[in-house]
Amino acid sequence: MFVKGKVDKKRETPSLLVNEVIPIQDAVSRLTTAIAVKLDPAKHNASVIADIPPVLGRHKGGLPVYFQVNTPTGKATLMVDKQLSVKPSPGLVGDLEQLLGSGSVELAGAGSKRRKRLEQQRLFKDDAVEETPISSAPMEMPSDEFEESTI
Repeated sequence: MFVKGKVDKKRETPSLLVNEVIPIQDAVSRLTTAIAVKLDPAKHNASVIADIPPVLGRHKGGLPVYFQVNTPTGKATLMVDKQLSVKPSPGLVGDLEQLLGSGSVELAGAGSKRRKRLEQQRLFKDDAVEETPISSAPMEMPSDEFEESTI
């Protein structure tokens, strides 16, 4: 089971205030907030990518889907058209991984966004300690998870 709640730090010994208990069989459908499909240009050609929309169409729902593509300069995250939003399920993951390979699908939840935000805050804190030269070039800020562009 999964437990959702908050940590109460008001007392000497922190405690967990439970708001909700989620059975393991309901976890995927209840805790997933987005689906990331990892594409590898070396493995996934245009015909494989063309097979993705019908798979997504068989699992219609309300969660956004994102494509993540590794590039020589980093990772690009692209939001898929909202008409291809999906309902998260083990069947969806299985269908996509059968097409794209094992490990090609990531189910994201609110916790993963929070973790990424905390990592970014830590990086900025570390950068503030180091002296960096001032440049007139615009500064590139790391984007929040799954909010870059739309296909």
